[in-house]
Amino acid sequence: MVQATNDKIYTVDEYILLDEASGIRHEFINGQLYDMSGASDLHNEVGFNLTLLFKTLLGKKGFKVYMESVKCKIQGEEYYTYPDVFITNNERDNENKYVKQHPSLIVEVLSDSTRKYDSVDKFIQYQKIDSLQYYILVEPEVFSVHCFSKDEQGEWQAAIYTKLDEVIDLKSLSIQLPLQAIYKP
Repeated sequence: MVQATNDKIYTVDEYILLDEASGIRHEFINGQLYDMSGASDLHNEVGFNLTLLFKTLLGKKGFKVYMESVKCKIQGEEYYTYPDVFITNNERDNENKYVKQHPSLIVEVLSDSTRKYDSVDKFIQYQKIDSLQYYILVEPEVFSVHCFSKDEQGEWQAAIYTKLDEVIDLKSLSIQLPLQAIYKP
């Protein structure tokens, strides 16, 4: 993760106002702001493909799909992120048009500057979200998708997909994600 934007400690209200007025997105962790960096063309293509795929597969099932510009808050924490893609069908998420707290699935498309943060720190935080069933990490430059899923006992299981002909079965959502659709040019 990059360094905090500055040494100032912000309140949540200050953060929300600043972030809505600013042209720069910031993640917010315990009073500190962290600038969000730009994305590569491959990162953008993979994120768009996933958004379109989820919209197609889940839109008629009442799910909303968000990409990069809507915040996700960790319940009980002063921790706000901008996942690359996430989905929710929880009615409580209709209460705030800028911040959601009850996603079913979160995807982060990795980059050199975010790989460790997304794989470790964010995953630790995202596991605190009761509604979260899936956390997916996608490498944009090689065929590699890490899918973490929460089982019926609340334990997280991991699966890695590295072949273009593989399909990720998201059983609790009753959908399948072909790697070919994620990585199509």
